[in-house]
Amino acid sequence: SPPFVAVEATEERYRALRHAPTGTPLDEDGRGIWPDDSFTRSLERIDRSIRVIDVPVTVNDGAVKAAKPVKEA
Repeated sequence: SPPFVAVEATEERYRALRHAPTGTPLDEDGRGIWPDDSFTRSLERIDRSIRVIDVPVTVNDGAVKAAKPVKEA
């Protein structure tokens, strides 16, 4: 399976997006952990409806988690 990446919606209207192949939604803040695959990268590069957040993503016993991003001052 592909590695995972942390993603966030670029606009509020995109918060309802789901990773179509897996059905994984974004959370109420418009963030999620999605497979780093062609679907995710297409939404990032072509549609620009999501962006990949540069935070570490770990898999532990099948549970996927992202570190909390540091808020910029």
